[in-house]
Amino acid sequence: MHDRILAAAEARLRSDGYGAVSFRELAGDVGIKSASVHYHFPRKEDLGVAVVNAYTAKIFEVLDAINPDAKPKHRLSGYIDVFRRALTQDNAICLCAMLGAEAKGLPPQVTEAVRAFFTANINWLDEALADAVGKPGSVEIVAALEGSMLLANTMNDIAVFEEVASGLLARVE
Repeated sequence: MHDRILAAAEARLRSDGYGAVSFRELAGDVGIKSASVHYHFPRKEDLGVAVVNAYTAKIFEVLDAINPDAKPKHRLSGYIDVFRRALTQDNAICLCAMLGAEAKGLPPQVTEAVRAFFTANINWLDEALADAVGKPGSVEIVAALEGSMLLANTMNDIAVFEEVASGLLARVE
């Protein structure tokens, strides 16, 4: 039940944002009583942190499977694919981008979990691209991909994302 609640919460957070998610709606999504959601996650911020941590683990499971000895361009391509899949398979933007837009109004524990997600992404890219020639900075890559996801989603046009992704890959040798 715990994992089903997390999955339902992630979907709602990615589409509606933190402020719009209620335990009653999540209970309805999962087919349980609201009290059962509270049993697993006593407070909304507990749920928010758990969803961000589960999302981070899921993303890094994919990233850590990319061969660390591969060329930097291949590793960047794998990183970009994580974002591409979110847009094409999930039809959603990155969970942490959505929450990041609400950061000023989030409980501090949730904001910290989102911050940790972005820091881990930047650190992963720093390591993956350490030997790359002509590389964009890691912060630039994360910002470009997150922004292009938002724009592609809003415009309902994956080509926006692909243009940014191609531009980033073209800069790495």
